[in-house]
Amino acid sequence: MNKPRIMIMGHTSVGKTTMIRTLVKRPIGKIGSEANVTKNITEEYYEGLQAVFVDTPGFQNAGKLLLYYDLNGDPNKDDSIKYDISAVEALKDSDAVLYLADLSVTPDSSHIDEIKLIKKFQPRIVGVLNKCGSLLKDKDEDTLQRQKSWKDALEINGIKHSIFFDAHFDKPSKIYNIYNSIQKVLSDKKSISFRNGLKLFEERQEKIRNLAFDFLYSMIEDLRQISVTVNGSEHDYIKEKVLKAIQEELGIAIKGVTVKFLEHVSSLYMFVSEHPLDTADEIDHLLETKTRLLQVVKSNVNTAGILGTITAVIGAAIGAIAAGSISGGLGALSGALVGSQWGSISGGAFGVFAGTVISVGDVHTAKLSDNQIQKVFHRCVSVIWGLSNHGYGKTDHISVEQIQKWGEYIADIKQFEMKESWFLVSKNGLFQYFNELISFFENKY
Repeated sequence: MNKPRIMIMGHTSVGKTTMIRTLVKRPIGKIGSEANVTKNITEEYYEGLQAVFVDTPGFQNAGKLLLYYDLNGDPNKDDSIKYDISAVEALKDSDAVLYLADLSVTPDSSHIDEIKLIKKFQPRIVGVLNKCGSLLKDKDEDTLQRQKSWKDALEINGIKHSIFFDAHFDKPSKIYNIYNSIQKVLSDKKSISFRNGLKLFEERQEKIRNLAFDFLYSMIEDLRQISVTVNGSEHDYIKEKVLKAIQEELGIAIKGVTVKFLEHVSSLYMFVSEHPLDTADEIDHLLETKTRLLQVVKSNVNTAGILGTITAVIGAAIGAIAAGSISGGLGALSGALVGSQWGSISGGAFGVFAGTVISVGDVHTAKLSDNQIQKVFHRCVSVIWGLSNHGYGKTDHISVEQIQKWGEYIADIKQFEMKESWFLVSKNGLFQYFNELISFFENKY
């Protein structure tokens, strides 16, 4: 079998199952606060990377088992170390080990015994210091001392590759640090296999994002075409009523366009998760044309619940763009409003916006502004990034909290302003801008 077998090992309750969920992007196994929630060896084949990650029971008394081996005794008669025995048995068919340690705990002799026991059967080890998210942010003296103690303990016992990684809180892109460390400790043959799998995985992810961008660009084309018309006579020529009517019509139009995008991109990520073995070329073959892709996503009824969650959280926020200010380029309203200019109105989830209204007599026609289109674009890029990192690979349920978090990220991309008009920028120019934003997200979160 050419696929590398990577063991996830460590003390009981250090987060091995949570880590393997992060590695394979699936909600496998059972997690909990009690000791030895994982009681049996569980193999998880990560199709994307062409690798097998093996979840193991946590060590409880590695020192005792080590003593049995040193004295040539029979450990199988000792029920107190049955989980330790089970974990070690799996080592005999392994290619590398991720040894998980809890940064909130100071290493002691029991942890050293665990490392020695693992090395007795598998010397290719990567140390991962887990549960470090909030601790490293605080950087108090105790945490810094534990950090040094763990680094020293791992290095003294021959573990040259170690990583600080929190399976709950670290940015998804940081998982590549673990993949790269695994590649370094594997044998040459297995390392090549793992590297090739990683390359195929990256090509696949790029292909999926390119398909998602196609939907995004179609959405931008539709937003450019949005135009709503309101007759002042139907609203008593009252400025506030006319403005409210325009905002409502724009909101309906924007939401219609963006919900279509959400439906398509959610279905896309659902579809590719159901074809985990397919390479980028095979995905291309399955979805030869945009028409074929649209047929696939429209037939994917499983997306309904997920789309509902996404739309409920961000659909209203996107629609609220129209509730920003509309000013400039305004003609005069009839009657009492002749010659007046409409003031700006603050509001909506995205602050103040400038739309354009052209008035001819009592008829007022509004289109979106560059700023409004950019705000919708930013929000939808955050959805693509969120789905690609937190989506159906982990679970077919995406929480409200996750989606809200994606929305918070857009506050940090204000420095990325489109240099061209959103009504004139080419598809290639928009694609470059899209990749800049995705790169920013991946480097920051």
